[in-house]
Amino acid sequence: MNKCIDYIADLLFLHDDVIVPNLGGFVGDYRDTYVDEKSGVIYPATKRISFNRKLTQNDGVLVDWIMEQTGVSREQASKQIELFCQDIRVELNQGKKVDMGDIGVLYSDKRFNVIFEAGYHNFLADTYGMEPIDAHRLETFEKRKRPAQTKKEVRELKEMKEMEEMREREVEELKEFVDVKTVKMKAVEGKGHNIFLQTLKYVAIVVAIAGAGLATYTGIEYWSDEPVEATGTAPNDYVEYEPIIPSQR
Repeated sequence: MNKCIDYIADLLFLHDDVIVPNLGGFVGDYRDTYVDEKSGVIYPATKRISFNRKLTQNDGVLVDWIMEQTGVSREQASKQIELFCQDIRVELNQGKKVDMGDIGVLYSDKRFNVIFEAGYHNFLADTYGMEPIDAHRLETFEKRKRPAQTKKEVRELKEMKEMEEMREREVEELKEFVDVKTVKMKAVEGKGHNIFLQTLKYVAIVVAIAGAGLATYTGIEYWSDEPVEATGTAPNDYVEYEPIIPSQR
């Protein structure tokens, strides 16, 4: 009996299913690699086994394997399989559980239906022997640089934060005050600058008037030299006087 179980187990590494005539078929159930988010465990891809009691027709795979491994004839190999199935049915009818090794366990319910419980053995040759990996989730930098804090530390941090916020408000108020004073000073400076410009304007007017008067006076002195006399005529008009000859006595 154990020999047939070993033959079936060997074939499950090579085939997706193995049919035992007049008993049922053991079918490979593939599962991809997956990660358990809660535990952080990484499970490799596996092939677990299920049982389908409707697959009873002989496909010759198990018979050929026994012939190859033992060197017996086809008839003898078929006889071994038949005896194997009879032993299993006897134990199931007696309400016993049939241990199928790494494959799983067979037993019958109250209605004599064959029930199969798969084992935890991995029949996927590519990942055979690989164990689950316990990979703890990496903590973020924020969590690592901040260890667990006591209530006192939390309170002190809160007070420090409040003081920092208060200082920031004071700085903002000081900035607003300085900005207002600067605007007022600029306004005063602007007014003084305008007054200075107006004063310069008036001084320029006075200087211009004085210069004009001085020029007029200088022109009159120039044109009043003898023997020429300024008249009401144009500047180029001159009046010549005849010389006065003294009388002889």
